[in-house]
Amino acid sequence: MPTGSAVPDVLVIGHIVADVQDGQRILGGTPAYAAHVARAFGAQTRLLTSAAADEPLLQELNFVETHCLAAEHTTTMENHYSAAGRRQVMRQVARPIDASAVPAAWRDARYVMLACMAGEIDPTIVDGFPQAKILLTAQGYFRSWDERGWVRPQPWFDETLLQAVDVVVFSEEDIRDLPGGLAQIVAVSRNVVLTRGKEGGTLYREGRTQPYGTLHLGECELTGAGDVFAACLLCALRGGLSVWQATQLAGRLAGISVTREGMASAPRPAEISEQWGIVLGSGED
Repeated sequence: MPTGSAVPDVLVIGHIVADVQDGQRILGGTPAYAAHVARAFGAQTRLLTSAAADEPLLQELNFVETHCLAAEHTTTMENHYSAAGRRQVMRQVARPIDASAVPAAWRDARYVMLACMAGEIDPTIVDGFPQAKILLTAQGYFRSWDERGWVRPQPWFDETLLQAVDVVVFSEEDIRDLPGGLAQIVAVSRNVVLTRGKEGGTLYREGRTQPYGTLHLGECELTGAGDVFAACLLCALRGGLSVWQATQLAGRLAGISVTREGMASAPRPAEISEQWGIVLGSGED
């Protein structure tokens, strides 16, 4: 889709993902979920991604203005579940994304989400958004994979990038095998959110540790809940909530998200309004 001239409220950057499930390719990846979430919040949104030039999954994002760097492949992942947990396989990876890929009209975006899926985002891209509020989902920097594509955790720490963003979000699973990584990241970051799925998570800010909860409405599909959480947090900041209020709202909306599957897990405007009122009513901490 051609890029327009309007300055976006929210700019999402990162690879969309083709999730392979039972032999079928399904749209996934944090950027795709974030686009749906931002639409529900009423934000004027743009998406910068990379995928195969003829990728049919992009048609599911035709509601958002997209600049796609044509690649040989779309980033493609398989998830294998067992009693031991989830194992991921990276089948293919699209092109890297750096500052030169950002359309000129989008460089004044007010809120930017760096949604890294496969280490694809050049960390120096943040230099192009000196006035923006930036949220980083770091899961893609914590991933490496072997010649067979089996994904394994890797240590990651980029002090310059962490100091440049306003909020960094990652899951307990992302750093499960990386002892000491959390403390190092918290020490140099403004706001860190560690998500723990159905247990909620923790916001680390200004030397404080603040646990937040989520709603328990029954589970349908946990995939994408963390993506919904991060996008809701950024959109709540855009709406004027504090970081703590935004974290609480995102946790509640992520709890709702697991009752639906796929991109339908994005919150609905009525759900946002209801939970927004509850969070405001609880006061600031």
